[in-house]
Amino acid sequence: MTTTEHQAPPTPDTTGSGSFRPDIEGMRAVAVVLVMLYHAGLPWFSGGYIGVDVFFVISGFLITGLLVRELEATHHIDLARFYARRVRRLLPAAGVLLASVAGLTILLLPVTRWINIGRDVQWSALYAVNWRFANRAVDYLAADDAASPVQHFWSLAVEEQFYLVWPLLLLVLAIGARRLSRPLRSGLLVGLVAVGAPSLWWSISLTAAEPGRAFFVSTTRVWELALGGGVAILTPHIRRLPLAPSRAVAVLGMAAILWAGVTYDDLTVFPGSAALIPVLGTVALIASGTVDRSGPIATTLGIGPMRQIGAMSYSLYLWHWPLLVVADARWGPLSWAEGLGVVAFSVLPAWLAYRYVEHRWRHSEAFVTPPRRGLMWGLTLTLVGVIAGTAIVVGAAVDDARDHQAEIATLLTDRAPQQIAGEVSPPLATVRADLPAVYADGCHQDQTRADVATCTYGDLDSAVRVVLLGDSHAAQWVPAFRALAEERGWTLQTITKSSCQFADTTLPIGDNDAPYDSCVDWNNAVIETLTESPPTLVVTTGIFWTPILGDSGLLDSDAARQELAHAYVRSWTALIDRGIQHVALRDTPYPAFDVSECVADHLDALADCAFGRTGAMAANTPQVDAAATTGVPLVDLTDHICHTDLCPAVVDDVLLWRDTHHLTATYVRALAPALEAELRRVAPVLFDG
Repeated sequence: MTTTEHQAPPTPDTTGSGSFRPDIEGMRAVAVVLVMLYHAGLPWFSGGYIGVDVFFVISGFLITGLLVRELEATHHIDLARFYARRVRRLLPAAGVLLASVAGLTILLLPVTRWINIGRDVQWSALYAVNWRFANRAVDYLAADDAASPVQHFWSLAVEEQFYLVWPLLLLVLAIGARRLSRPLRSGLLVGLVAVGAPSLWWSISLTAAEPGRAFFVSTTRVWELALGGGVAILTPHIRRLPLAPSRAVAVLGMAAILWAGVTYDDLTVFPGSAALIPVLGTVALIASGTVDRSGPIATTLGIGPMRQIGAMSYSLYLWHWPLLVVADARWGPLSWAEGLGVVAFSVLPAWLAYRYVEHRWRHSEAFVTPPRRGLMWGLTLTLVGVIAGTAIVVGAAVDDARDHQAEIATLLTDRAPQQIAGEVSPPLATVRADLPAVYADGCHQDQTRADVATCTYGDLDSAVRVVLLGDSHAAQWVPAFRALAEERGWTLQTITKSSCQFADTTLPIGDNDAPYDSCVDWNNAVIETLTESPPTLVVTTGIFWTPILGDSGLLDSDAARQELAHAYVRSWTALIDRGIQHVALRDTPYPAFDVSECVADHLDALADCAFGRTGAMAANTPQVDAAATTGVPLVDLTDHICHTDLCPAVVDDVLLWRDTHHLTATYVRALAPALEAELRRVAPVLFDG
């Protein structure tokens, strides 16, 4: 199963064209099949996510055409009736799907996911979830989260926002054209260019800087909708174009869409300028079909099976993705063949939803007559989705509503691994929120900024100042260091940044492995900060298995470990040369699976969630090598996390891991005595006073 953020929904059917366009129904079929095959993980359709662009252009064309004809006929837009029709078309099927997702989540997914999914469902019901996903796309803490079963609602949210704003925009443009005595269509066209051109520029700019955010936000997609709208406005002129060239244009348009769907992949910087190819291909197909509906491409798109798939595209899209997510959660990563099987199975609930919900409600005039009734139905169905999401969140709270402030001893290597746990701390439903304080306090720097953000804990007037420096694997140790600072009267200063180690090298960021330039700049700024105000001790740590960029792309794993060790040497030497005392904290073991989710499924068989110490530490050598080269003392607390052979998931009913590679704040806090013993050995200066 493909679980990247590239997900694309079908645009629901409308009557925006002057007459029914079978070829457009076929375009929907092509787009939704591309999306479904991509999500199934078929390697031959690595760019299937471009279906979203096809649908945005179609939506812009149909809705703009519908509204322009109403403006020409009546000189106004019946907003209430327009919105009521959109409610009738979209919300019944969406409401049923969201309620079904709530049930599937509670029945089949680990409780560790419930709160996030519940909130996703709430935002989906409000058609604003794309902004939630945009924020999470640049949130390092969300990077390891499993895909949401409603992640595909992001572009339905973009569509709904378009439906909300577009008629108002066209109405304003029409009034302006009338007052300036300009023809309606020319005035509208100028307005769409004025809106679309900045959106294209913004899409290219934001995609280059923050591709994750750019993929989800509405503002990077407006130009695609505007281009479709432009074709609708120019339809009277397009119809007069020669017949023969239009058929060649159709071939080129289809080729552009299929080429992007086959050759693009998760490393493609998208949307940005790369979206131009499928978007212009769709524009070409729509325009050519306006001129000639009897050409080979238009005829093929309009055949019965294509029309049927296109008619069901909304329901197909709604149902295939949640089932893929649930199957992946229950049976592990899916092969492309297994993913294809799940997608094939999803046709059944999609057909039922289409036949008994979508189709039936869509053709019910009682739903929109009077329009006020349709709007009330819209509010009701929105509340259904919000309530469904709330039910998941409340279910999680009930499942784990207990006070678990555990007081545990340091893990001993000869202690027998815990086998059964009735309850664990932190509660499984809220384990993702068991974080060090730097996140809530706003001083863990994000992936976009390069300035040095700090938090200070303990005795702010102390003569002993400890700086904890590094990425999230440094941040995870804040609870233990803070406990020592408060007990011993030190000042603890944190300097941490997401996915950015204190290492003089170039790391990749994002799906396209772009250079993490803000990390390089942040490293330089950290050196300046520490030079200006040297602390008593700097403690550094970082992920040992991070990828590294070389001159010609990503280094292989062995070369990356060697380069990381050399990068540590360069950065640590910079501290040594400035007379700053420094200690390295060896990175924690790497489970390589979500331990908390495993525990949620195996409370009566916790041994199934333990993992081998040797394998988890096999590649954990860069800090060891750098310490041997520089003479920097190395603190290794692995014996307090793992037994001789195994690393347990739970100790004294305390959960060790909050995700695939971070310790829970609860357990780290319990390691303060072990950390103190090591610091007394390697940094006695902290205790001399």
